[in-house]
Amino acid sequence: MPSGTLAVSVEREKTYALRNSPLTHNSRALSSARSKFSSIRRVFRSSIARSNAEMSDARIADMNGEKMSARIGNL
Repeated sequence: MPSGTLAVSVEREKTYALRNSPLTHNSRALSSARSKFSSIRRVFRSSIARSNAEMSDARIADMNGEKMSARIGNL
C-alpha cells in the first residue's frame, strides 16, 4: 500500500472516529441547546420590548389625558 493511501486512510479513520465520538455528540447537543436558548431569549426579549412599548404608549396617552383634563379644569 503506497504511503499516500495510508495517510488518507488514517485521516479518514480519524474523521470517522471524531464524528462518532461521544464528545462530538455532546458538543452538537450543546450547540443545539444554545441555539434553542438563543431563539427563546430573542422571542422573550422582543415580547418584553413590545410590552414596554405598549406600556409607554399607554403612559403617554394617560399623560395626554391628564394634560387635557388639566386644560379643561383651567377653563
